[in-house]
Amino acid sequence: MDLVSFYKDREIAATLGRYLDAKDVNFRFSKSVEDLSSSECLIPVLGTQGAGKSTFLNAVLFGDIILPVDADETTCIPTVVRYGEKAKPEAFVVMSSGERRTVACSQEGLRDYVHQECNPGNQKGVSHIEIALKHDMLKGGIVFVDLPGVGSITAANQKTTTEYLKKCSSAIFMLRTVPPITQSESVFIQGALPLMGKVFWVQNQWTDESKEEVTEGKEHNYRVLGKIADVLKMPKSAISEPDVVCVYRAFVGQSQGDAQMVEKSGINAFRDKVLVFAKDWRKNVLDGKKAQAIELLTAAVKIAKERSEQLLGDAENERAKIAEEKKKVEEILDANTKVVRGARDYLSGREGDLRNLIATECQKCVENLRNGIRETIDQGVVGGEQLNRAFADHVNRGSQDVFNVIQPAFLDVANELTRMLGNLKDCTSAVSGAIKVGTPKGGFSEKTKVHETYKLFGGIAGGVTGFFAGVKVGAAVGTMIGGPVGTVIGTVAGAVTTMLAGVFGSFCGSQAREIQAENQKNTARNELFTAAAKYADKLKATYNDAYAKFADNLQSMIREWLKDQKDATDDKFRKAVAAIEQPAGEKQKQSKVALKDAEKFEKIANELKGA
Repeated sequence: MDLVSFYKDREIAATLGRYLDAKDVNFRFSKSVEDLSSSECLIPVLGTQGAGKSTFLNAVLFGDIILPVDADETTCIPTVVRYGEKAKPEAFVVMSSGERRTVACSQEGLRDYVHQECNPGNQKGVSHIEIALKHDMLKGGIVFVDLPGVGSITAANQKTTTEYLKKCSSAIFMLRTVPPITQSESVFIQGALPLMGKVFWVQNQWTDESKEEVTEGKEHNYRVLGKIADVLKMPKSAISEPDVVCVYRAFVGQSQGDAQMVEKSGINAFRDKVLVFAKDWRKNVLDGKKAQAIELLTAAVKIAKERSEQLLGDAENERAKIAEEKKKVEEILDANTKVVRGARDYLSGREGDLRNLIATECQKCVENLRNGIRETIDQGVVGGEQLNRAFADHVNRGSQDVFNVIQPAFLDVANELTRMLGNLKDCTSAVSGAIKVGTPKGGFSEKTKVHETYKLFGGIAGGVTGFFAGVKVGAAVGTMIGGPVGTVIGTVAGAVTTMLAGVFGSFCGSQAREIQAENQKNTARNELFTAAAKYADKLKATYNDAYAKFADNLQSMIREWLKDQKDATDDKFRKAVAAIEQPAGEKQKQSKVALKDAEKFEKIANELKGA
């Protein structure tokens, strides 16, 4: 049996659903059919604002300025570039309503939809931009996606970025030489790396950067990436040495027809790497889905055999076992309640400390802003766009300074919560379809670590689709963490990164557009002092609100998890008792069916292994 036929077989799915979680099985089967039939390999281009993402794609694909490159003036609308048959590239604006509009494939043609001044806050309701381009790199189904910068990921755009991350088979991450990887980038990479499959690291070299700066920056970036892999307990193969590409030289060389300049830019060597990956991307998907199928079948075999044995066992002995197991489950539920209570008390206790820290840092921020404004105005910059840009620079530095202090404190809370919740024990056990409930399993201190959570949910080329499906639906087999546990731990592991990236991004440069200072020193100073105070108050309120929402959402998830645990175990016990109380003839019949199903699963698993 081939893999696609396996996942399309509704009878197999229904039979597996008798032993595993039926909803989870159906979701996995339908999603796997979709993934295996996909003719495209999505590669998002990620990186902070100013890393040169759009310029990089312009150089790699177009040799002209097509994608907007003025990051401070564009709204965060993704651009998808896929293969097209026409000689000239075509551009389409896809509205949130589904409407498609044909526009000129040029920076000017896209301006009305992507520039902030033409479409502030995406008021026009643009979903994304699609470009069809006849290019060898795209022939095999490669699709590039230009996404918002890491620092610009606001709450409104985070969903878009996440949607692309969970569908991608690879990713390109643009790094800078000066500055190298910052803390905000590091936070994003830690959260996203396990989801991105194969990652290409590209360090963009600017023409005014010396060879020594490039070498030092590359070494620094590689060290930081290595440390991130260590933290996530990921293999060294997850990190490769960054490829240095001078995007500017590549772009100029292409526009001038200077093949030597293009070659020296490093872009051809990088393109060759992507092409090698592109040839095998379908195999990566196939291998991942095959492993999932075999794991499902193996788990179902074990459960079916246990069910067959228990159906033929002595009824009184089975009742005694159930009573004993029920007592153990109740003990675990009580212990879990205490763990959750401790986590809740810890959250409440840290809130005051964090509020004080936020208030202190925001006060320092406003004082630094005022000093910076004084220096700027004393130097003769008293109004107009120049003063606005200077104020934006001060705001960006202030945001980064506050972020650098708040981030470790928030992550300390997340790490402690992960440790505390690591003591939760799953009462349902992994064998959700067996009559026997089984001894409640603990040991979540290892399984709930972020890297294990990502790994266990497996999926395309490193766990993209599987992870998100697991969080939503829940894992049903083997050593996988159940849906509620995965959701709770996923919240702890991911919410802080999401929260901090959103807060940080919302204060990078946007405040300057609200200020129009007059050409008078005192007026400008007073106006900007007032703006600085409002900015600091808003920053403080945003961080406080972010923590409060994080705490509320986490506690809600935990309450839901406890309820699900109790409901699931109660349901299992009811089914176990009902099975035991059946007539002997019916139990023998069901035992034979279970053994027959186990044999069928084993046969299919062996066929898939040999395929």
